[in-house]
Amino acid sequence: MKNRRNALKKAAALLETAGCSDARLDAEWLLAEVAGLSRLALLLDLDAPLSEQEAARFSDYTARRAAGFLASGRRPSSRVQ
Repeated sequence: MKNRRNALKKAAALLETAGCSDARLDAEWLLAEVAGLSRLALLLDLDAPLSEQEAARFSDYTARRAAGFLASGRRPSSRVQ
């Protein structure tokens, strides 16, 4: 099982490759949504594990966010879910 810190690193790299200028921030907001936490609460506990369901949902959100950048240059985070 992976933890939040590793998931954020991987997601930020994917978003940066897709052209997102705020890749780490976007990844943090998406993971906070998946975890049901505020961004601050997420950042205070980055070593917490992700469940398989959370990891799958986060991966899906991240992929859709990246696809939005590749297709049109920008997809608002609120439209990813």
